[in-house]
Amino acid sequence: MHTVRLERADDVEGWRAAARAHLGAGTAPEALVWATDSVATTGDLFGERALGEKGAEPVAPFRSRSRPVPAVPSAFLDLAERVACHRDPDRFALLYRVLWRRANGEPALLADAGDPDVHRLHRLGKAVSRERHKMHAFVRFRQTPEVEPEHFGAWFEPEHHTLRLASGFFVRRFANMHWSIVTPAESAHWNGRELAFGPGGCRGDGPEAEAMETLWRTYFANIFNPARLRLDAMRSEMPVKYWKNLPEAPLIAGLVREAGGRAESMVKAAPSAPPRFAARAVAPIAGSGGDARDVAVASIETFADLAALHERTRRCTWCEHACRATQAVNGEGPADARLMLVGEQAGDREDLRGRPFVGPAGVLLRTLLERHAAAPESVYLTNAVRHFRHEPRGKRRLHRSPTIEHVDRCRNWLFEEIRLVRPSVIVALGATAGRALLGRAVRVESERGARVVFAPGCTVHLSAHPAAILRERDPRAREALERALSRELADAVAASRLERGIGGMAGAAVAGR
Repeated sequence: MHTVRLERADDVEGWRAAARAHLGAGTAPEALVWATDSVATTGDLFGERALGEKGAEPVAPFRSRSRPVPAVPSAFLDLAERVACHRDPDRFALLYRVLWRRANGEPALLADAGDPDVHRLHRLGKAVSRERHKMHAFVRFRQTPEVEPEHFGAWFEPEHHTLRLASGFFVRRFANMHWSIVTPAESAHWNGRELAFGPGGCRGDGPEAEAMETLWRTYFANIFNPARLRLDAMRSEMPVKYWKNLPEAPLIAGLVREAGGRAESMVKAAPSAPPRFAARAVAPIAGSGGDARDVAVASIETFADLAALHERTRRCTWCEHACRATQAVNGEGPADARLMLVGEQAGDREDLRGRPFVGPAGVLLRTLLERHAAAPESVYLTNAVRHFRHEPRGKRRLHRSPTIEHVDRCRNWLFEEIRLVRPSVIVALGATAGRALLGRAVRVESERGARVVFAPGCTVHLSAHPAAILRERDPRAREALERALSRELADAVAASRLERGIGGMAGAAVAGR
């Protein structure tokens, strides 16, 4: 009998190293004991060291039996990572037994969902996936008092060893925070740069309830919809065992009791007008019949100048991808520019340099502007979305288009730039920019070249984004796209030189106030 000692209860890396060594040595599953505790095991062949462990002595009976280890599908490795986090004491033995069987005459074993061992593996993996999801949903951070820099702590009691598995979500979601999550077995700590793990603790180790929780309970009570109460669905999505860690849990019983009466009152109540904030939170649909006051109310926050606006957007974390971007990329150009160009969002190079339109598409755009005697320094360049939304792919960061929600959240920053710069002509480069400015879906193919009255003294010209030219593989089509964009930029430059009114959003803001 051989004992393999793993460093942690979820030590899948240690299990993989030991499993590879034992498969190569021909060790049968029944000859192994997988241990994750600190209890010493004596009288076995390995003692305190596992085969393949650094510093372990070679084992004579296996020297002549070393053999190549078959490759394992990545799907199984993903499953093993989750199974290793389960509390089942036989999880590592089960994983090794499946690998052993696959390497010894059952190469198609992993595809046999009816096999008892394979079925059990998937059942354990699903249980851990559910627990990870619950952890993502029900961890509640509280501010740690009298700690600088600002720090937040949370206490959670997972059913399985899911802290390390789930911690990546919190790193991505709260990248700008300093936080700790304490569980009975282990704790995780993030300082804004690196993630570290330490010993577990108890409920009293976390910060006490704070004033923010009172505000949260008030909010929860007000958004609780009695007409959509489904107790079974609630318990399914929010199991009772997690309630003790949720600040809103004490309210649930009372809200459920009052649900019937509140729902009846809602039915009898007369419809009310939408609050003024709702009208300000969405951008207007600009058009020839639009009211200047509609445009003026689109901004929720106002700023004295561009410097104040850009300082605020640098600290914006409204969208999840803002936490993963290098920095916010604000617009640049003269504060009184007559022509403003609005793109989609910052790209990879813009994100790294902190300037708009400095990547390949930006170089092409600047070249076309200079062709029409419009120095890029005389034009205000900006984007509908401030942060670079991307997907990591190895060492590369692949562009991902912003969603409608991202565009809506960033619209306030864009409209404030327009109000402060006061351009007479705005060029919407692409569908995302068009939607941000007009508040509706824009079809570039059929609408490019159109001019839309945005506000008194300001028009929006719809065009395509220069990135569309770079994506085109056909040389003739690419040349045609470049000619079209060049022509539309020439029209916008000419129009901006003709229109000398007081400027778009500034006039609208004055008229509306």
